Amino acid sequence: TTIIAETNLIGHAVLVDGLIQSKKLQQGSRVIFSGSEAGMGEPFAIKWGNDLDYYINILTGKAYKTKKNKNKYTPQDGYGHIKGMIAFYTAAMARRHRDIYFAAVSPGSTKDTYLMDQGSFPNALKYVFKGFICLSGQHCVDVGAGRYIDALVDNNGGRDGWGYESGTFVCSKKGYIGEVCDATELKKGKPFGEQPKQDLVYEAVHSFAEMKLIFR
Repeated sequence: TTIIAETNLIGHAVLVDGLIQSKKLQQGSRVIFSGSEAGMGEPFAIKWGNDLDYYINILTGKAYKTKKNKNKYTPQDGYGHIKGMIAFYTAAMARRHRDIYFAAVSPGSTKDTYLMDQGSFPNALKYVFKGFICLSGQHCVDVGAGRYIDALVDNNGGRDGWGYESGTFVCSKKGYIGEVCDATELKKGKPFGEQPKQDLVYEAVHSFAEMKLIFR
């Protein structure tokens, strides 16, 4: 999980923080994090914690170790948790930097990214997920990338339209393709609108980065 966290969230957070501190991101700038519907949990909603240790333990991998099972980690758990934390972190940043636009945007289920073939998923699980993806549908890369572009350039006339407030997690409204929406409109996405959880994730990210001597 730590590797997923560092490459999907921590590294990006450090970069953005550095750009803000160095005045490279100024009023009117737009910051788009890469989100995923996996951040809401699949097939069941993730039950997000209400204390700081819960989120730090996800980042360090401690959350996946028990007395009975020294390592209960599976790739889909770590990926989903980190993608969910990105949504919380984005919202927290938006509240702290109101002159900069922040959004977490999911590209949806996109063809030819070969996520399941990168070696981190067990073979049995990989084929289950591939079957699930085939049933739920996929769109081409330019459609997925178009969501990022619409967010980046504030394109109200984009493929799905835009106009979302800063701090929003924008994802597929149904399944993994098609029309998009604010994730908090969905039952599994409602926790992303809770400010206490946003602040816990913000603190966890900075605490973890400080442990790694990144934020100084």
